[in-house]
Amino acid sequence: PRFRNYSGGNLFSIAVPENWRELAEGDSITFAPEGGYGAVQGAFVFTHGTQVGVAQVNGRSLRQATDEYLYNLSQGNRNLRRQSAYQSERVAGRDGLSIVLSNVSEANGEREFVTIYTTQLRNGGLLYLIAVAPEREYRSYQRVFQRIVTGMQVND
Repeated sequence: PRFRNYSGGNLFSIAVPENWRELAEGDSITFAPEGGYGAVQGAFVFTHGTQVGVAQVNGRSLRQATDEYLYNLSQGNRNLRRQSAYQSERVAGRDGLSIVLSNVSEANGEREFVTIYTTQLRNGGLLYLIAVAPEREYRSYQRVFQRIVTGMQVND
C-alpha cells in the first residue's frame, strides 16, 4: 500500500496506509481501514489497524512500565492472552519491546491477534502502538505493522 504521514502534535510522526482513516479518542489515535472499526455498546472498537498513545505508568524500566500497561489493558478485557514472550524491538528508532496477545473481538466474536509495541519517553510515559487484525488475516497485515513501527519518529 501507499503511505501518508501523520503528525501527532509535537510528540510523534507516523506513516500509515493512505486508505486508513484516523480516529482520535481521548489520549490515543487509531488508524484503521474502512470496515475495520465501529462501536459496540457505545464503546469504540477496532478489528483491523493500529492505535498509538501515551500511558502514564509508574514502572521505572521499560519492562516494568510495559507490564503495568498490559495489566491495566487486561482489566478492561479479560479475553487477552499472551501468545509470546517479550521481544526486543526498535520502536521509532529507540529501544522497545513487543509482545503478541490473542483476544476475542468484541465487535465480531472472532479470534484476533494483538501486538503491543512500547518504548519509554524521557518524562517516564510509555509510548505504545497496538496492532490488531483477525487471526486469519494477521499475516497479511504484519508487514504493514512492522513498517509503521519502524518508521515512526518520536520527538521528546
